[in-house]
Amino acid sequence: MDINLGIKMITVEEIKSRIQQGLNTQSVEVEGDGHHFSATIISQDFQGKTRIARHRMVFSLFSEDIKQRLHALSINAMTIDESDNNWMEKFLIQGGIPLKGEVDISGGKNSSLPILCACILARGVSTIRNVPSLKDINVLLQLFETLGISFSRNNKMIKIDASEINSQFASYDLVKQMRASILVLGPLIARFGYAEVSLPGGCAIGQRPVDIHLSCLEKMGCQINVANGYITAKVKHLIGAELNLKRSVTATENILMAASLADGETILKNPAPEPEIDELISFLNS
Repeated sequence: MDINLGIKMITVEEIKSRIQQGLNTQSVEVEGDGHHFSATIISQDFQGKTRIARHRMVFSLFSEDIKQRLHALSINAMTIDESDNNWMEKFLIQGGIPLKGEVDISGGKNSSLPILCACILARGVSTIRNVPSLKDINVLLQLFETLGISFSRNNKMIKIDASEINSQFASYDLVKQMRASILVLGPLIARFGYAEVSLPGGCAIGQRPVDIHLSCLEKMGCQINVANGYITAKVKHLIGAELNLKRSVTATENILMAASLADGETILKNPAPEPEIDELISFLNS
């Protein structure tokens, strides 16, 4: 696989400028980090067009160079009338009264998902507490069942038994529902030396930036093949390496899990700075 990690990142201004030049817009708001972008566009050019047609209109505005560098673009395309009906109702809060009482703080989804995936590394039972009850968590647990992982759930506590995993195949039907499903890739390879995982879904336009995951795994000794929408990874023994994570959150999480069972020392440069990374490291060290 030929992977180029030296591609120049796209700017928010570059995306916004292309949209404003190509459409008669009343409003354009773009957010992004150089790889993932979201755009909210209000334009009468969308009148009478389907959602897919609107997305194609926007995507056609970009040059081939931008398309190659664009990993993911989420689009909310509306007409003026649609935008008027799309505003959220306001909360009016009258202050001046001291706040007091107790609040039950739920665990974070972004911390729970990688920690649950890290349980694949263990050959026994792991207990995770304060796990939020969310759709993404349910989808991941469904994926676990297809791998042969058993679990029990009691309110916000989940017990994961990964001792009898009998499959290293993560199907498109489940992975497409949640991009974080790619996080089973690292621990499956680390423990079994093999994994076949669908490319993540969830993008209306563009592809998820799994190139960083794959490049790092190759440097750790993996043979990687991407075909028919699936990543197939094989390795006899993962070896430690010096890797550049480009501040990708899921790549940092995947490589942390893979490196935990690799031979030798792995040095991660430019890891993601998010707090869920620290939570995963604490779990791996426990």
